[in-house]
Amino acid sequence: MATVLFKDRVFGDYLTDTFQFFRERKKHFFGLFFKFAFPAILLALVLIFGYSYEYNSFMFSNNILVNKPNIIDASSMLILRIVGYLFGVFLLSIFIFSFPIIYFKIYERNPDELFGMPEVWAEWKLRWKRIVSFYLISIVTLFPLMGILIGLNILLIFILIGLPLLMVTIPMMILLFYQIMLMYVCEEYTFSTSFGEGIQVVKRQFWPLVGATLIMMIVQYMVQMIFSIIPMLYGFFKLFTSLKDGSQEGMEAVAMSTTISTMLSMLASFFVFNIIYTQQLLMHYSYRESTESKSTYEALDELGKTDA
Repeated sequence: MATVLFKDRVFGDYLTDTFQFFRERKKHFFGLFFKFAFPAILLALVLIFGYSYEYNSFMFSNNILVNKPNIIDASSMLILRIVGYLFGVFLLSIFIFSFPIIYFKIYERNPDELFGMPEVWAEWKLRWKRIVSFYLISIVTLFPLMGILIGLNILLIFILIGLPLLMVTIPMMILLFYQIMLMYVCEEYTFSTSFGEGIQVVKRQFWPLVGATLIMMIVQYMVQMIFSIIPMLYGFFKLFTSLKDGSQEGMEAVAMSTTISTMLSMLASFFVFNIIYTQQLLMHYSYRESTESKSTYEALDELGKTDA
């Protein structure tokens, strides 16, 4: 049975319906995701390896202590390369994380059909310009605003209320960001209209939506930690062992293990983030149901077809 998209949901539904969707469609969803995103994921991992290995090798190198006159020049070049690596990962991530939107737009039209890559690429061609333009606009609008809000929350930590606020602010910002994006990309509103609609989505069920988003973020964090903790533990074990021996092997082991840990964590995020994105899409469809009563019209339409 196909997961119902247009449905009024409460807090628990945003969790159970998300996992129910993947119980029903995981093989089809991730099969298409792998075909769609594999080259981009591979290239992103190469860039992550380059950035992480260079940064960690620099940080755990004796050059920081021994060659002090050259540190400024070396660090300047390192920063430029890291910015290049991260910008490349950012562009590839836009492509990788666009898949749930593409999948659900096709699923919305054909919930019982096991569509293939031709449909995915056709939908991508229709949506990619709005996806890219949204991120470009967000660079000068949403991202600075989110940075300011997080900064204020960090400052408030010193008066003991910042930490609880962060647990609300961060999921709220993620929720608002994706709801604005879905209005802009899926409904093809202007950015200002999408911003207003995104706020309305959040206001309609503030605590259920923020709470469900927070729980899914915790799930994502735990999965990433599971993948990344083993190489980190190995690296620090080698570090403590080498400190007793006076060798530099431990420093190299920490640099490499941190690099591997970063890559595994990012690889896990590429897959787990689909679950968060799916939850956000279900929130989007629930809001549309509350404003458009789509399921009622579809039921009346089916009834009309049956009578005919």
